[in-house]
Amino acid sequence: MNKFLYNILLLLILIIISCKTEFIEIESELQSFEFKILSPENLGSERELLPSDTNRIVFRIKALGSKGEDPFVLNKEISLYLNFGGKSTYLKDVKIINGLSNEETIEITNVYGKAHLMVVDDRGEEPTYASGSSDEIYFRNPSLYEIQKSNEEKPPFSSNMRGYRVSIRGQKNNIGMMIVTAVTNNGFYISDYASKTDNPTSLFVYNFSRPYGVHRYQLLCQLIGRVQEHLGNTQVTFPDWMTYDDCKQADSLLCKYCIEELRPLEGKIKKIEPIKLKTSTTYDKKLMESLESSLVEIEKATILNMFESSYDRDTYNEYGQYRVRLNDETASAIFLIISRDNVSDFDPTKYIGKDFSYVRGILTELNFGSENSKWIINVRDKYDICVEDFCPKKD
Repeated sequence: MNKFLYNILLLLILIIISCKTEFIEIESELQSFEFKILSPENLGSERELLPSDTNRIVFRIKALGSKGEDPFVLNKEISLYLNFGGKSTYLKDVKIINGLSNEETIEITNVYGKAHLMVVDDRGEEPTYASGSSDEIYFRNPSLYEIQKSNEEKPPFSSNMRGYRVSIRGQKNNIGMMIVTAVTNNGFYISDYASKTDNPTSLFVYNFSRPYGVHRYQLLCQLIGRVQEHLGNTQVTFPDWMTYDDCKQADSLLCKYCIEELRPLEGKIKKIEPIKLKTSTTYDKKLMESLESSLVEIEKATILNMFESSYDRDTYNEYGQYRVRLNDETASAIFLIISRDNVSDFDPTKYIGKDFSYVRGILTELNFGSENSKWIINVRDKYDICVEDFCPKKD
């Protein structure tokens, strides 16, 4: 054997001698949980969401071990959570005995869209944080009314869905009748005329800039965004939406449903009647809250002196905001009007002490955390104003 081959053989022998197999023992420990929903059997889908009255979930939990133990012997309480809209909410504890739970029942309310339940071993002195999740559950999407709804009894009111990212309407038999009532430089206002309330429920969609392709009286098929409060106003931020016009150019199940439901309204919405406010309306704070972001009108309101105090002067100069007094009953109510942004050729200083025959616009709330809100009417265009010789009429 030549010297080269001898050296190669010696090297291989040394490598073999130096190698040995090391067996690592896998410890038996809790690995995860199996989360099985027993009822309802049908959890819905993207195509067919669950009926609106589905809120009772029956389930069972099983602990699983790292060595394939099924079930893994575990005796303790673990936490049950509900995940939807980008938030996780603790619901209750679930007791595990010998690796299994009993059949558990949970009543779920105010949950919309795609959601799932999960359990986590995060209780006791030595939590493992092992977890298990259910299959996705497809609840129906919320309406504007459900977005605006608040369980609070006094101002400042806050949406029950504050902080959640939601898909509004946009499903079979629940497209609604969402109509754009005003467009601004940072968003747009919509009202749902399929709302079950006496007046349509409205909402501001904050887009950070003027929304491309959105115009007044346009029909909306779906709106997606995060629900937030800003100075007392409920709004949807970081939005995405599909208009009826968008859907005529798209091929999707959502658009098919939308066109079927809204086709009878196409081209027929030329005007939206405002909600007429009285002084007595302002006494009902819950009612005023429900009218937030709606198109409203007041009559025979006196324009007050915007230079009467330094505060009045400063707010007028900075925001174009001035006070009017509604004198339609034995008492009176004060509203704030902003017309400068959209009607630059109307100068309210020329009409101090005069009465608007009418002034209309979008009602917005101004609340800094107190029980008393100020209410602003944001004029949309010159046709929303009528006072003495300034009273434009459409042809």
